Amino acid sequence: MQAGGTRVSVNTFGLSCAVARPFLDRLAYQTRGKVRRYCGRVARGRLASELIQFYRDTSRPLLEDVWVRYEGGDVDEESATSVDFPAYFEGSELIMVGKMNPEAAHLSVKVSGGSTQVNYSSLASSDACDANYCCR
Repeated sequence: MQAGGTRVSVNTFGLSCAVARPFLDRLAYQTRGKVRRYCGRVARGRLASELIQFYRDTSRPLLEDVWVRYEGGDVDEESATSVDFPAYFEGSELIMVGKMNPEAAHLSVKVSGGSTQVNYSSLASSDACDANYCCR
């Protein structure tokens, strides 16, 4: 989702078990946000702590504008899932799927992202097929 030309994640918090969970799940999933629902009895302190924790979990991503690029044409770009993520939070997973080109014997992946405190860039390489795992 974009707002003012900037990609944004929409994080959702449902205040009841009766809230439309599929809608909140889909909205968060499509924008790569987080979803949480509070179904407990309304105890003031507990609800407040749930909201505070949700804010802590979603207000400060570890990295923003994370992107993954496959180097050297080893991955069929048409088969690759999304490789750009607006935010990466502690405990989250980034999952990419793609088909390696038949002639590829090596895989190189470049991951970059940043935050207000640090910029991150890494290049990882490995043999495409080894004794424990064969991608073909």
